[in-house]
Amino acid sequence: MAGSQGWTSFGELAGEITGLCPVGIEILADAAGVTTATPIKAHGVMAGGTLRKEDGGGNPAISHLDFDAIDAAFPEAAAACE
Repeated sequence: MAGSQGWTSFGELAGEITGLCPVGIEILADAAGVTTATPIKAHGVMAGGTLRKEDGGGNPAISHLDFDAIDAAFPEAAAACE
């Protein structure tokens, strides 16, 4: 998977989405229960991948992430980047 255009890491994706520094991204990864190197299927996080109603609209590419924990850790992550 490494080097494939179809995959990205949690750290790269979280950095692009949040703009946080590496220390902040590490805090989010810990909260999510992954590492910054955990592979994420990039195509699976595109908007079209979440719109299927027949299966509840879930996204298997990122369903293993604990988004409640990520949200809760965000203030600490942001503070670490100040």
